[in-house]
Formats: sequence, structure tokens, C-alpha cells
Amino acid sequence: MVKKSQTKKSTRKTSTKGRRTSAPKKTQMHLHHKLAWVLSIGAILTLGVATLPSWVGNAWGPASRATFTEAKPADYITFNSITDDSNYGDERNFVLVKDDNNTQAGGFADVVTVQDDHTYLVRVFVHNNAAANLNLVAENVRLSAGITTGLTKNGEIEVHINSSNANPKEVWDEVNLKADKEFQIAYVSGSGRYYTNANGFSTFALGDEIVTNKDGVLLGYDKLDGKIPGCYKYSGIATFKVKVNFVGTPNFTVDKTVRVEEQEDKTYRKIVEAKPGDTVKYKIEYNNTGTVTQSDVIAKDTLPGGLVFHSGSVVLQNGNYPSGTPHTDSLMNANGIDIQSYAPGAGAKIYFTAKVPEDAACGTVLTNWGIIKTQNGSKEDSADVIVNCTPPPEQEYCLPGVPVGDERCEPKTEYCKPGIPVGDKLCNEKSCEEDGTCPAEIAKTGAGITIFLVVIAAAAVVYHHYYVQNNKLKKKPVHRKK
Repeated sequence: MVKKSQTKKSTRKTSTKGRRTSAPKKTQMHLHHKLAWVLSIGAILTLGVATLPSWVGNAWGPASRATFTEAKPADYITFNSITDDSNYGDERNFVLVKDDNNTQAGGFADVVTVQDDHTYLVRVFVHNNAAANLNLVAENVRLSAGITTGLTKNGEIEVHINSSNANPKEVWDEVNLKADKEFQIAYVSGSGRYYTNANGFSTFALGDEIVTNKDGVLLGYDKLDGKIPGCYKYSGIATFKVKVNFVGTPNFTVDKTVRVEEQEDKTYRKIVEAKPGDTVKYKIEYNNTGTVTQSDVIAKDTLPGGLVFHSGSVVLQNGNYPSGTPHTDSLMNANGIDIQSYAPGAGAKIYFTAKVPEDAACGTVLTNWGIIKTQNGSKEDSADVIVNCTPPPEQEYCLPGVPVGDERCEPKTEYCKPGIPVGDKLCNEKSCEEDGTCPAEIAKTGAGITIFLVVIAAAAVVYHHYYVQNNKLKKKPVHRKK
């Protein structure tokens, strides 16, 4: 909700009384810097002089803060309290708006009649009014904005500027968007910008925390460090955009994914494999894809039997908590947890962890459901964890009671003949004994062998004698008669 101004009815008038068309001599240096700044931002952001509206719905605050003039600036740190700014007018009216299609100089106003499907540019003037010669630097300067949610015929955008050492610490102003039909206002994500005179001219991107974080975003001069010195030359202009739709269409998405903490791959997936004892981390992602703000969004989760939830592991991440913030275990309860409200284009992520039991059966599929409930209905999505383990191999046996690999599993070799295994071709050949072709066998007795050897020896002697005698006869000379 938009924070309501302390000044319900503006006391500002349309009169230009008190405004100057030229500056006194002692402020010429100040105005020189400011004029350089005004010229540097070009046609789109030319300031012009703000006309204070007679419409009483606009309000700035706090109404009780002291005001100053160019001739007599503040002697302490305070923001947007000069009432006769030569180039701007009354700085208390520091928030203005116009249709983004209007790219001409000027055209900004406090109240705009809106059109369907148009985008509007909101402009915020930021000026530390402390006198330049005092060298007073505002610290922790932040800008935040609240936008009317839901359908309305008269929407409000209220902008706050805060500083930890300013007096007052916070100032605000607002603009109004109106139509004769109900419409929805939505912040345009990524549209925030901040312009300063630093280094000639500098542009800084401002995060969506302008509207998503109650503390808003840091401003600055040459960098977004929250420090803004006093003087016109250090002033700046912040802008952001909003989209108007006459017919609000609610819609949203839910995506449930999971990853395994023990694995190097930290990608969230719809299906993962995990071992018994592993830790799995789940993510429920919600996004508002419609054109209507969804308030009091509820998230809940239902763990399957077999998974053990880690108490204290729930973390909520959204625009208010970009780095995440711990949340309660009520995510697992029937009523779930309230994860706040979300404008079109915004969303949230919810994380938590659980353990796969050590005794989880291999091949078990553990399906986890994440649920998002809104005023426009509920949706759910799931992610699966498959228990993947290697069971001991089943024992195989070659014979009853004999496991494979045992030497008893080896077949015994049979022989058809000594040294010849069954199946060898030699098994079919017959020996001389079998076909009767063997020579007569000498008696295998001791006497028989002796006789045989004697006969052989005698034959050898006779042969030798015959051979010798025969040679002698051949050598005897022949005598012839005379």
C-alpha cells in the first residue's frame, strides 16, 4: 500500500508569486551549475517550471518542514525545501509525470488522465538544500516509491527521499493518474534511471528495489554511494516508468525443480538421480505473468514419503530480499507461508533441502509437489528424485550349490585313448594290434633276448671274416708263363 501523506490537502496555489526570473548575484555561480545540468539532460528531461495544481488530492510532506529560498539556503542538510527555485519552482512539488509517448520538452504534470495500455514516465527532482560553502554531505540518501495496487479510477504514485543525517530524515510527494474507467498500474521492470552532472553528465541505472524494497535504492552524485553534497550542481533527477491497463488479467506461473547438493552440477532440473543419503535442494519459482497485482500469495509444499525435510532450510528470495531471507518451516504445513504481494512482472523463489534416506529402495521415484495459491486461484508443479544405487549382483551357480568360477564348474576331460581326448580324429584310427598288421613279436623273456643277441653277434663275425678274405684274394699277384 502507498504510504499516506501527512498533508491530506495541499496548501499550494497556482500563483507564481515569489518566483524569480533571474537570480541574485550571489547565487549566479550556483545557477551556472544548475543551468548546465538542465541543458545537459536534453529535451526529454528538460525541467521547466512546475505549475502547482489547484487539485487538492496531491500532497507533499511533511507539511511542517522549514522552507528556504535561493537567497537564503539551508544551514543544515534538508531536501527539496526551496520554494523559489529559478528553474524548477517550488521544490516541495518534486514528483511529476507525463505520457512516455510525449518526447517533447516539458509536458510533466501532477495529475494525468491515463489511457489504456500506455506507459508513463515519472520524474523526481533531488536537491540537498544545504548552502554550498558549508560542505555538508547528505549520507545514505535513498529513493523509494509506492504505487496504488489493484483496480482504481484514481491511482497514486508516492515517492520518498530519505537521508540518515537530513532534517527531516524523509520528504515525499505524489502524482495522480486518473480515468473514468478502472485501471491497473504496474511498475515497468528495469526502467529506473538517475541523472547527475558528475563528470559532465552521468547516467546510472536504478534497480527495481525502488518499488519492491521498502528501503528503496541508493542515490549519489558521481556514484550511487548514498552521498549527495549541498548545492545545485550536485542535484539529480530520477526517473522510472509505469504501465496502465484498463482491464486487469490475472495470471501466474509455478515451476518446481530440484538439484543434488553432493553433485558438481548445480543446475536445477525437473528430474534428477540421487543416491541414498544424498541431500536434495528444491526450488519453487513463482512469477506474476498477468496485468494485476497479486496480493498475499501463499506457497506450500508436499514432501513424498521417503524424503526427510531439513528443518530451518526454507529461504525466500524476491525483490525485497534479493539475496534471500530465512523463512519458517510452515511451508510444509497445510496453510503454507505468505510470501507477500507481487506486481505484474515480479516474482519469488522458495528454496529448501531434504535428505534421501540411507535405506531408500533403488529405483524409487520420489515426486515432490510445490503449490502457489493466489486470490485468482492456485497452481502446482512437481519435480522427481530417482533413487539410483548399485545393488549387490545376484549370485549365479554352474551346478546346484557350486557358484560360477569354482573349479568344480570346469568340465572333466574324457579320453578315447591314452593322451587322446574324446572327439579327436585319432580316436577313429586302428592300431596294428587292432588290424593285425604288426610283425611277429619276439618273446619278451630274458632267455629269448639273449639268444637273439648271440645270433646277431655271430652273423656279424662271419660277415667280417668273409669280407676280409675276399679282399685278400683280390690283391694276390698273377704269374704269367714265359
